[in-house]
Amino acid sequence: MIWSAPTIVDRRWAMTIVVLDQGKVAERGRHGELLAKGGLYAELWTRQAAERELEETAEG
Repeated sequence: MIWSAPTIVDRRWAMTIVVLDQGKVAERGRHGELLAKGGLYAELWTRQAAERELEETAEG
C-alpha cells in the first residue's frame, strides 16, 4: 500500500516512510530513524514544524 500525506506531521505514524527526491528514493525508514539521520526528511520535518508554530502563534 502507498500512502501520501500533504505534510510530514501526518506521516510520522507510518511504519515505513519513503522520501523521494527528484523521483528517486533518497531515504527510507521510520520517523525517528529518519530524524536521527539528519537528512532530507529531518530538514523537511524541521521546516514544517517551524511553519506550523508560526501559524499557531499568528492564530493566537
